[in-house]
Amino acid sequence: MAKIGIGIDCGIDSLKVVAGREKGGLFQVLQAAAIDTSGSDGLAELNGLLQRWNLKGEAILGVTGRDMIIRYTQIPPMPDWRLRQVMGFEIADLANQSGGDLSADFNRLDIASSMSDDETILLTLIKNELIEERTAALEGCKVSVGSFTPNAIALYNLAVKVGEGDEGTVMVVNIGAQSMDIAILRDGSIIFARNVSGGSNLFDQALVETFSFSDTKAEKLKKSLGRVLVRDDAAGLKPQEEKLARSLSSAAGRIYSMIQSSLMFCKAQIKVTDVGLDKLLLTGGGARLRGLPAYLSDNLGVDVEILDPAASIDLSTLPSAGDFEEKGLELSTATGLAMMAVFDDAYQIEVLPEATKKRKLFYEQTIYGILAAAVLVAFLGMSFYLSSIDHGIYKRDKSKLLRELRQRQSQTNRAIDLNRENEALTEKLAFVEQKIISGTGLAQTLRLIQEYLPEDLWIRSISLDQVQNEELNRVDEKRTIVKVEGGGRERGRPLQQSFTEFAQRLRADPHVQGITTQVPPAGAEFSFYLQISFTRFADRPGEVSDEDGDES
Repeated sequence: MAKIGIGIDCGIDSLKVVAGREKGGLFQVLQAAAIDTSGSDGLAELNGLLQRWNLKGEAILGVTGRDMIIRYTQIPPMPDWRLRQVMGFEIADLANQSGGDLSADFNRLDIASSMSDDETILLTLIKNELIEERTAALEGCKVSVGSFTPNAIALYNLAVKVGEGDEGTVMVVNIGAQSMDIAILRDGSIIFARNVSGGSNLFDQALVETFSFSDTKAEKLKKSLGRVLVRDDAAGLKPQEEKLARSLSSAAGRIYSMIQSSLMFCKAQIKVTDVGLDKLLLTGGGARLRGLPAYLSDNLGVDVEILDPAASIDLSTLPSAGDFEEKGLELSTATGLAMMAVFDDAYQIEVLPEATKKRKLFYEQTIYGILAAAVLVAFLGMSFYLSSIDHGIYKRDKSKLLRELRQRQSQTNRAIDLNRENEALTEKLAFVEQKIISGTGLAQTLRLIQEYLPEDLWIRSISLDQVQNEELNRVDEKRTIVKVEGGGRERGRPLQQSFTEFAQRLRADPHVQGITTQVPPAGAEFSFYLQISFTRFADRPGEVSDEDGDES
């Protein structure tokens, strides 16, 4: 039987739950519901609902708002075990700073940057108080809490599974009652996730502040008569509708500003500047406001579409498919959460309850020790049984195994010794190579001075130094340079002219990679300074090529 996944989106005014499974590559919805929590205990109703559905599965609960922290950090590439250690320190530090009891998880983001090879890590921290409260609310039903994850991660997985965001940069925005969850995709990969305060309540507040409506009346008028004006075009609207539209349009401006600021915040957090928006996908109850997609499209200069999961998933077995089609936008996040529990290739941020964490640790570590012990006991029992049948064969096989074990141990020790010898030789070779390079640079400098130094110039000092190799762009790679200091006395022509010709001849030499020169200002005692770098494989003295001429 296919694995059943359950997604639970705990909103401010309602609680949405979707249960489904994978069938033929699509997500098939088995059950779905939205529970009004404005005047009731939504979690208690959810428990009863899940018991009536009588489904066994794993639930992923979405988190948004102030109960969650999303951070981004850049670190050098490293293996998974090392990354877990580094992020463990980061999580402990953030938990200490916040002064709260937090649980966390992280995952890599698939971000390529021309400026750095560092990896970008998305880190999520959630208050344990919220985890414990919602985990306890599901006790007694057959559904287990799998993990907690940001709503924005669910939006990403939803967009990918319904075929959106494969090309270009796409932003998915869920406009909830009092907040917006935002995910940014580039060529099918998530690069940014965020939650911001302010959602469809901004439109209600605008009507309340402008017309002194009650909250209930403002909500009702927004749904029945509300619309957003595009370029202040109120043609065809009645006077009352136009007044409502102008008030709602001002709130739409705040939505637009939040989308723009999220795009800028994304660039700053992931350290990538070339993030240009190609498409905007709107979902959630707030996306139903008439005129809002057109308004945002006009201001952003990109296509704006409605992301409705009902159009791209299988509703054939759902008892009330019509309800899902009607409430598809509100159920988007819950659908994405359920998909995460079903599809193995979903991008995961899994913040686990303590009991689930211990159970997972048991299965990943402890149970393997128990199985190994059981195998060992079985092996010893079988060995004893066989030894009672033929003790001589057992002794012979035992001796053979011990010899092979000693041989393998000897080979392993020899391999370790050879590896250490190889590391020591590598260090010695690097040291010798550096000495050779330094000597070659000094010899080449003396040859150049003998060939090109004019009679009216002389050398005071020659020294060696090592500097960062900017061409290789590596901190641990350096190159040797030669520093030359000298002076001069005029003998018929200006010393500056003699020095310029000398420098030009040096630059023309095929073995010279680069020269930095410095002379004093006019009127000061003449002196000069040269910094010479040679090509990496310059000829050594005695190996002069034909183009250099004969030397003795």
